[in-house]
Amino acid sequence: MANIPVNSSGAILSAGSSITGSFAGFVVLSNATPTVANNIANITALRDGNGNLTSGSAFFVYAGTKVEMFITSASLSSSSNPILLYY
Repeated sequence: MANIPVNSSGAILSAGSSITGSFAGFVVLSNATPTVANNIANITALRDGNGNLTSGSAFFVYAGTKVEMFITSASLSSSSNPILLYY
């Protein structure tokens, strides 16, 4: 039988919120009214496992996109889609 890794837990970050923790990556979730114009996550700050911080300018990621990187904190704009950060 194959050994298949499963991420069984995580945290959902909603629009306008911030979170700190130790995460292995995130997936951008769709919102209630998906269109190209409003089906993105607008990440305003993101700190990786090495302490590098991306902030000041917006980082846009489309719904359904999976980003695998070590994350210690993240913030979303008030108009962003939610993201699921997984352990």
